This record gives sequence, C-alpha cells and structure tokens, in this order.
Amino acid sequence: MIFQVRANTYEGAGALEVLNFKDNTTDARSGLTTIAPSVRVQPFKNISNFSFTSSFYIPVFEDVPNATYLDKRSFFWETKFFYDKTFGGDKWQIFTEADLGFNFGEKSVDANVADSNIGERFANNSLFLPLSAFLSYFPSSKSTVFVNTQQAFLIDLGNDFSQNYTQVGLGGKYQLTKVFNIEASFGKIVRGSNFQGLGQTFSLGIRAIF
Repeated sequence: MIFQVRANTYEGAGALEVLNFKDNTTDARSGLTTIAPSVRVQPFKNISNFSFTSSFYIPVFEDVPNATYLDKRSFFWETKFFYDKTFGGDKWQIFTEADLGFNFGEKSVDANVADSNIGERFANNSLFLPLSAFLSYFPSSKSTVFVNTQQAFLIDLGNDFSQNYTQVGLGGKYQLTKVFNIEASFGKIVRGSNFQGLGQTFSLGIRAIF
C-alpha cells in the first residue's frame, strides 16, 4: 500500500513553510491525498535487474471548490518499469525507468464549479508517460553521486489538455546504517509545453529498509 501526504503553499510563502502542514484553502493546502494498492513483480527469474510496479491510486481528500491546488483528483493506474546495469568494475550504474499511467475521472468542463475544484481535474482522461535515466557513480561502498534526466508527456485522451516537460538534475546518497540512508538532490525543468512555472526542486529524503 502507498499513502501520499502532500502540503502546498502559495503567495510567496517560504519553501520550508510547507512543513507546517496548514490547510486554509487560500494559500496553503495539506492532507492525505491518495491511497494505492500496489504490487511489484520480477517477471523473469534469470533477469534480476528488470522489474515493474503496478499501482492504482484513489483520491481521498476533500473536494473544495475555488481552493488552491492540492493534488490531482484522478483515479490513476500507473505501471513503472525498472532496468539497471552496473559496469566499470561495479563503480558505475545506469538506471532507467519508463512509466505508463492512465488518469480517469470527471472532465473539467463537466464539473460543477459550485462544489468541485476544476483545477484539480486537469489531468483526467489522459495518458502520463515519463521516461527517466540515472547515471550513478559509487566513490565508496556507502556513497553514491548521480546525474539524471527525465522527459515526460501528458497525452490528451478526452479532456482537451496535454503537456510535456524536460527535467535534468543531480544528487547524492549516503548509507548511514544498514537500515537508513539519506539522499539529497536538485532538479531543474529546462523546458515545457503547457507547463506553468519552469521551476526547480530541492529534495532531501531519508529511506528506511527493514
């Protein structure tokens, strides 16, 4: 099961203000947005570096008309395909990911503005196809540095909206313990079509594998 909790801030708020998890519908939104049953499969026993994950996301957050954007109000079926290859004396790795996602739901033009958030329905009835590649280098057994790129397409299947964008980035990981590792990364959207805000992202995460 996947549980997604999101927090968004607007109107010039500082980046760290999202961590307050405010929800006033005007310049701050937050909450549990989706849940998704998910399965991961390694289809070929003799190809251990190829697998895929299939998940079905269900929106569970309140539909608030005229509020700022929190998340897509879509039923979203997504399958991610993963393949990696290590080379150069196990010092280098190429990791690739291809996603195939379908957004289902009420079209924006069919929604009632009196009780529905139109902006959160922009992706309904569309195909989402991001293609990603990561090139990693391992300076030691505990550390990783990487560069990455992604090209993503949102293809219209009936909602009269499509978009695409290109993103590049870099980052690093460090294995703190056998259970915990920490990762920091930077990404920049360098071009886009029908994409508001060619921005950049700064990410910091901690992963625990038990």
